[in-house]
Order: sequence, then C-alpha cells, then structure tokens
Amino acid sequence: MAVTGSLLFSAEANPVFQLKAILFAAGLINVAIYEFWARPVVEHIASGSSMPARAKATGVLSLVIWIAVAACGRSIAYF
Repeated sequence: MAVTGSLLFSAEANPVFQLKAILFAAGLINVAIYEFWARPVVEHIASGSSMPARAKATGVLSLVIWIAVAACGRSIAYF
C-alpha cells in the first residue's frame, strides 16, 4: 500500500490527496513527539494533577491533524 500510495503521490495526483498524505505524515511525527517528549512527563505526574502543557499541546494537535486527514479523505472525490 505504501508503494502504490507513493506512486499516486508522485504522479499527477489530486492536490487533496497530496495534502492528506502530508497531514498523515505530520500525524505520525506528532505521535513520535508525544512518545519521546510528553509521555515520560505524563507517566510521572501524581494522580489528580493537571496534565502538562506539552501533553495537552500534542493532544490538541493530534485531534486537529487526524480530523483534517479524515476531511481530506472525504474530499478527494470532489477535486
């Protein structure tokens, strides 16, 4: 699937598909950022404490990115 997706991306692909692929990569990078930067802090906070800002930021960014990926996926047919 990665091979055919990259071929579609490199050809004269739909610009919405290209945006979706870029957002998908950004989502994966965001997951890595959370795992290496925010998760170690979250694992050591006390029960009942507020969530650290870095965890909140990666969470909000994750929601925005994956909703945008889904919207692009639904919009591919219209462009």
